[in-house]
Amino acid sequence: MPSTDVDIRSLVIGQPLAHDLTGPDGVLLLRSGVNVTRTFVDKLLQRGVTTVLRAKEAADDASDPDLAYRPTTVPQLTADEVFERLPSATEVYEEAVGHFEKFSHELLAGQAKDAGPAYDLVAGFGEFLRADAVLLSLVVRLRRSGDSGLLQHALKTSMLSMVLAQHVGFGPTAQADTGVAALLHDLGMAQLKHPVHQKCGPLTQIERELVETHPDLTMRILDGVRGLSQRVKHAAFQVHERRDGCGYPRARKPMFVSPAAKIIAVADAFVALTADRPWRPAYSGHEAMKVLLADTAGGKFDRDAARGLLDAMSVFSVGTRVGLSDERDAQVLRGVPGASVKPIVVALKMDGTPGRREIDLSQPGQPTVVAIHPDPVDPAAPRPAAA
Repeated sequence: MPSTDVDIRSLVIGQPLAHDLTGPDGVLLLRSGVNVTRTFVDKLLQRGVTTVLRAKEAADDASDPDLAYRPTTVPQLTADEVFERLPSATEVYEEAVGHFEKFSHELLAGQAKDAGPAYDLVAGFGEFLRADAVLLSLVVRLRRSGDSGLLQHALKTSMLSMVLAQHVGFGPTAQADTGVAALLHDLGMAQLKHPVHQKCGPLTQIERELVETHPDLTMRILDGVRGLSQRVKHAAFQVHERRDGCGYPRARKPMFVSPAAKIIAVADAFVALTADRPWRPAYSGHEAMKVLLADTAGGKFDRDAARGLLDAMSVFSVGTRVGLSDERDAQVLRGVPGASVKPIVVALKMDGTPGRREIDLSQPGQPTVVAIHPDPVDPAAPRPAAA
């Protein structure tokens, strides 16, 4: 791919880019059409990046690849390193909530000039993805007060979509575009006249029809934002299409649905199932996985996208506490591709906190999972009032 080295200090602040900018490692930094900001330049300098690449034509992996599962080797930290870096990943997520709230308000008000803030958020997630996707998976599984809100849902869906994109073999640019599409795909929900996503009971036929208009509302918003490729907008528009052709807004058959949209659909469903809703409590990770796999078998979701989730998280789901056949309790750390019921776990200490020694249950002679324990109570989650 032809490209030109650019000293980032030569970028003109406030001017839109004529070409995509990527880092020395090939990771997409900003799309063409996005304004260069002082914050963007300063962040790169803080990371020690002084030279970026200006692409003269679209990156090879920026096009929508076919969604055919291509198992890839993903970066992995030791358990010690994962738990050491997890607080930083959690902090990035919590800071992103505030940034995305501001940006989404600007988008809905028609005041956002370009997609720069969305790519900034995704770049922050990408740093942890390139270290070990488990960091993002664990953050997705954290339950915090307010996690049922649209903003938190969008951010977690973006993070998990990037994890799945990596697992199915998307390159760095396609991973970033998938993350941005996931982040923005439900913007139209905020423009509905009635907050039907907060309703405590089943939707009426009229309410279902109202919900099915939100992708069109999202597309109208995104059409006015510079720096979003047609691929990103196409993926955001099609997240709610289904493999059996019964989705919305156009009831498209799989061959006409963006591969990135198929990935986001799986991430979107898993995040929704594992969050509290007005009409039901959150499913555990294991329960959500069972529902999602059953829906995939029933024709709702793309099989390769669901397989990416299964390989990344196992059938028990990353973060789930399990009982082993040797009478130890453990926490699922990561999935093992091709061994969905034999993940890598870490044994729990006497005080219930995860240890640091990894146990690969897929190896001969290792114990098996014989019990699923309830998710631990998050100390940051709201507690019921005393009677």
